[in-house]
Amino acid sequence: MTSRFDDRAGIISRTVTTMCLACACIAARVPSAMAAPIIVGGGYDYVASAGGQQTRSALAILAAPLGSRMSATLAGIRYDDASVGSGNGALAGLTLGVTPLTRFRAWGTRYVGDQDFRAWRVKAGPEATLPAGGTLGVFYAHDENNLGDRSNSAIAELGMPIVPSITGRVNGSFTATHGAPASMFGSLGLGWAPLRNFEITGDVGRASHGAINQTSSGPRSRLPLLGGGESTATSSESERPAETVLQLGVRLLFP
Repeated sequence: MTSRFDDRAGIISRTVTTMCLACACIAARVPSAMAAPIIVGGGYDYVASAGGQQTRSALAILAAPLGSRMSATLAGIRYDDASVGSGNGALAGLTLGVTPLTRFRAWGTRYVGDQDFRAWRVKAGPEATLPAGGTLGVFYAHDENNLGDRSNSAIAELGMPIVPSITGRVNGSFTATHGAPASMFGSLGLGWAPLRNFEITGDVGRASHGAINQTSSGPRSRLPLLGGGESTATSSESERPAETVLQLGVRLLFP
């Protein structure tokens, strides 16, 4: 039986998606006050954890301004996941400037497996530029798939410049998963940009009960890393110790 928590989460996630689509339609009718360039590029993500769980994803990325204070991102995803197999995904993102130092960001992603797997994800929240030059974001995320997995997460993401080409990264999340114990995740990482439009990121984290705040494009972030669906959850899985999670990413964008 679906809980009130899940009902509220579904309403929130659908509302966020509707707001993003409405803002995008409105902004598309407003001429840009700035000659911001259209950005194209690609990327690759890799995630590994205990038990042989691995996810590899390749991305094609397009980002464009939708006015003086708004921009949109579209991405096509091809993933290969050790638990759910291979498939394709499509991501749509929207950034809306609220003040010169704050913005609202939202992403929606749909996954379609080569076999029967289907999933979708919504993530949204405010992000601020810090006085020291870094960024701090606080987000809500909802993940759901046709295996019976549903999760809702509170996420904090911090990035701070260390030297001109290296950024420190700290991420943390608390996740409530339907039919499974709540979980926590924390990670530390670095982003290295040796060239203007080329970045390599690496993060190492610890996840309790196997759920992670995955920053990559794979189909199962913030859902159990092993198993799938309510029917496959066992008491031994719910008592699994914390796991180490490795995340690597590469992005190359033009211009």
